Amino acid sequence: MRFLFLTFCAILLTVVLIRAIPVPIDDEDNDEADFDSNSKNEKVGMMKTNPQLELMREKLKKLKIANADRTGQEAMDAPVQAMPLRSSYRNVTPSVFASVEKINERIEDYLYESDILLTLEQVDDLFSRNTLNADQDDEDSDSASSETTSDETKPQRRIKRKVKLNPQYKWSTKKPILYYVSADLTRAKKQAIGSAVEFWQHHTCLTFREVDTLEDNIDIIHFINGAGCYSSVGRVGGIQELSIADGCEHLGFGVLTHEIGHALGFWHEQMRSDRDSFVRVLMDNVRQEGKGQFDKQTANSIKTYSIPYEYGSLMHYNGNAFAINENEYVLVAKNELFQQTMGQRTAPSFFDVYQANRHYKCLDKCSATITNCHNGGYPNPKNCNKCICPIGFGGDLCSDPQRAQGDNCGQRSTATEDWQLLEASVGGNLPWRPTENNPAVWKPVICSWHITAPIGKAIEVRVSENSAQCRFGCAHNALQIKTSINYKVTGMRVCCSNDNRNHTYQSEGNLMPIIAEAYYRFSFKLQYRIHKKTDHQLFLSYKEAAEQGDSTAQNDLGVAYENGKGVSQSNEEAAKWYRKAAEQGKLQNKEVQMAKRTLDGCLKMGEVFLNQMKKLSNGSGKLQNKEVQMANLT
Repeated sequence: MRFLFLTFCAILLTVVLIRAIPVPIDDEDNDEADFDSNSKNEKVGMMKTNPQLELMREKLKKLKIANADRTGQEAMDAPVQAMPLRSSYRNVTPSVFASVEKINERIEDYLYESDILLTLEQVDDLFSRNTLNADQDDEDSDSASSETTSDETKPQRRIKRKVKLNPQYKWSTKKPILYYVSADLTRAKKQAIGSAVEFWQHHTCLTFREVDTLEDNIDIIHFINGAGCYSSVGRVGGIQELSIADGCEHLGFGVLTHEIGHALGFWHEQMRSDRDSFVRVLMDNVRQEGKGQFDKQTANSIKTYSIPYEYGSLMHYNGNAFAINENEYVLVAKNELFQQTMGQRTAPSFFDVYQANRHYKCLDKCSATITNCHNGGYPNPKNCNKCICPIGFGGDLCSDPQRAQGDNCGQRSTATEDWQLLEASVGGNLPWRPTENNPAVWKPVICSWHITAPIGKAIEVRVSENSAQCRFGCAHNALQIKTSINYKVTGMRVCCSNDNRNHTYQSEGNLMPIIAEAYYRFSFKLQYRIHKKTDHQLFLSYKEAAEQGDSTAQNDLGVAYENGKGVSQSNEEAAKWYRKAAEQGKLQNKEVQMAKRTLDGCLKMGEVFLNQMKKLSNGSGKLQNKEVQMANLT
């Protein structure tokens, strides 16, 4: 009897333990797993009984059909280009959470570009733009990057403008943006809201204030537990809902900063008019109901503020958005190394924040302050003595690695000519699912390493191991590698075994930031060493350091110009940089004397040449005034 009793207890304990273990669920089943379907059906039903929303849905249907026809025709008309062959992502990690796209499937008839709730006026505006003559678009395209586009002074073309440019859709910077949080939102959702609001408030001149009551006659963002993850675009007037359905709190910081970005007036990055220069849309793999979700703006319907196309924008679709075969691509990056940079949900990119600050004229607040920000940073309008830095950089002036967020990780390392190993684990021991008592996975951990080499040298890196969850857009965790000397641009991100497989990354400068982004814990190993640069690469690294005041690099840049190494020979440029190096006074005595001697030599050569030209001019009178002036300039 005792044996039978112990056996029964063991079986019972096993059953209890099995039921307690979270089981990964494929995306196909996520919509049932992450939220109560009856509750969601009820919320969808409420949308269908709203006459205003139903009218908008009917108009939106026509807009999507027009967009699908136009995008399909553009795809057919585009010249066939050889695109890199890519294997299917058969090793994609099954997620226990539904994607935003999956959560929004039941209400996608009401949404534009997957998560945007338009007003009737905005639908009419977009539809009218699509029906305008293409010749008009071309006529105005030159004004796309200017601060004031030509259509702002031409009322008959105003309807072409991207709605976020209309001042009526902008929030005031002179008073707080009010927001109200519904009481039925979970603690995890409220934490994600607070963190996302704080981010935009800290990095722009905008301010936010939570209120306790809703009033119809006041502009206010209302965070609701709605039927999906969606937002309006810009300030639409009165109470505007920003919905956080169950499941939206997963990757909540990225999702919420994205949706608030819409509320501030921003569309998706792949809607830019120059999209086709950077990505290709494979319409054959787009679900029928998603074919109208790849609209593209005309050249003068959006202000880009001269910001380059950003694969790493938080507002960018990932590679398989609206895919028929979810293991195949829909959006293909023309620079294949940036394929997994599209769709990141770690945080707004450096350029996302910069665009917000340009759009709301926040940079004017620091116009009278001189703050020497490094590595592409710029003064923070909330504190002009500190800088807003590209990801991977931190400190008041962006001269340090970004401070680790939650983990004791990140460091500086110096490359040598021999391969060295860098390995780390990043992210906490986070549960598969957030709970009321442990609302985890709503904010990522970011760790940064700075690998450096002597000035004039480059760095090469190869990734040998990476345990990150393989997902399109590396949404859960990623290893980011920055090779460009333009540190403002998001780097190349990898999380799957076939991401940039066997690729050796080479830096343009003598610094390579490595950034680990982790909602879930993962580990990686990479090797790094010095890579010998070409003359032109050396010139670029000298130029970058010289422009930041490095006197040694200024002297080296003068040598490069004098001898035409890596750049066209120019005595004028050589003299300029020798002069800067000599004036710095930070070189060793020997180097200062060398710079001064070289500068003096250039000047003496110029004086001899000038005297000869003057003698010729005065003696023969054959030189014209213009030639005499040229001799003086020389």
